[in-house]
Formats: sequence, structure tokens, C-alpha cells
Amino acid sequence: MLMQDKKLLITENFLSLRKRARGIWERNTANELVYRQVFFTKPLESIIIHWIGPYPHHTPAGLRDWWEKGNDDGGVQSSTHFIVKDDFVLQTLPLNEPGWHSSDGRNYIGIGIEVIPMNAAGEFSQASINTLKLLIQHIRKETGRNMKLERHFDNGVKKDCPRYYTNITSMVGVEGRVSNPDGGDQRWEMLKAHLNDEQYTEKMRELPKVIGNIPPDGVKIVESDRNARIGDYWPNYNEKENTIRYMQLTASGWKFI
Repeated sequence: MLMQDKKLLITENFLSLRKRARGIWERNTANELVYRQVFFTKPLESIIIHWIGPYPHHTPAGLRDWWEKGNDDGGVQSSTHFIVKDDFVLQTLPLNEPGWHSSDGRNYIGIGIEVIPMNAAGEFSQASINTLKLLIQHIRKETGRNMKLERHFDNGVKKDCPRYYTNITSMVGVEGRVSNPDGGDQRWEMLKAHLNDEQYTEKMRELPKVIGNIPPDGVKIVESDRNARIGDYWPNYNEKENTIRYMQLTASGWKFI
């Protein structure tokens, strides 16, 4: 099904019911695994922007197919309402159901948009930005809610998503991926202002200061302390002080270097 809104063309291909990407599988009082379709029960508050990862050659259809099928044809518990690549928009969920895209409670009060970037650094193409602007207008019109724009990174999550529009990873780099130039927060504020039809006038946020020692060249720096192995380094970010101090995982736990 195609939906036309001014210059915006949306292709609808909803994820199937009884898949992990749509609704919930849970155990009832008899310990039986049952499926339940889920709907929004609270007012929508935000539109949350994501990136698929450093995979510019992926397609919206391919990403939806992964959510739908996964490795076992049951799918994966991951989904957004829309996937954007340049001029193309694929809608995978209706606007009255939550998706599984934010690692916090915003799943239940937010609409998720996944953007396939133009390069491995995570930069959105101008065509994708133009499409995002129209799509955001469409979502606000359809829901009747003037929802704020947020990144997956926001609300204390601190995940580098969408990476090009955050600062954390740009400060340290990630093994095997392209590091960003500094200024991801500034890029986000400028992008958000453009998407909201506002002028960007906010003072540029000071970049985090690295304190203490810096890991030697060639070592592995992980994005999360939960995905590390002994010997890996992790940039511990202190939001209050706006500083980064590196830690290394040893046999006895994390230690500052």
C-alpha cells in the first residue's frame, strides 16, 4: 500500500503479527507461552531517530526482512515504525502500536525512525534529511501530537545512535569502523532545528575533556562495558563533569589507566 503526503511517498509493509518484532510473547499464569498484540496506552511524546549501523548498502526491505524472520523465521525483537533511505520510506508498524527500538521506556511513548546512512561514519544523505523532514510532519499530523525529536542516544541511554550525530564515539573511535569528526552534538542540534523548521542558535556544547592516560595505538576500545573482554579499553563518560576517563578490563575488574 502506498500513501502520498505532498512529496512524501510511504510504502506500507507491516511486520506480521505473532512475530518477535511486533507485539509480545509472554507466559501466562499457566506458564504457557502466548502472544499478545500491544498498543500505545500513553500519549505519544517523542519521535526517536536511529541509524542502522555502518551499513550504507543495506536496504529498507532487507532490514524489515531481518526483523520479520531473523535466524529462525520467528524474527527478532527489534523494529521501528519507519525505515528511511534517501527518498524511500518503508512503514513497518501502524502508528498505534509500539516498536522495539529504544532500550528504555520510550518504546511505549515514542515513534521510531531507522535511517540507513550514506557512509560508514553514519552521515545521513541530504535526500534522507529532506525525507525525514516530510515524514516528521506526516507523523505529527497523523497522530495529532507535536512530539519532540530525540536520538536513541538521549534520555540517559548514551548509545552512539545515530552515531554521526553523537559525540561519544567520535572522541575515541571503534575498532574496524570509521571514527567521526568531533562535534556530533552540534550536528544533531543543527539537524534537529532543520527538521523542526527552526533556526539553530543554541551555543555549541563543549566537547568532553579526556583526563588521565590514553590507551596505546592499536588496542581494542569497546563501545560498552558490557561487551568487553579482558584487555579491552572503555571510555568512561562522566556527564556531570563532561569528561572521559579510560578504563581497562583486567582479571579483577575495570581499572582506570
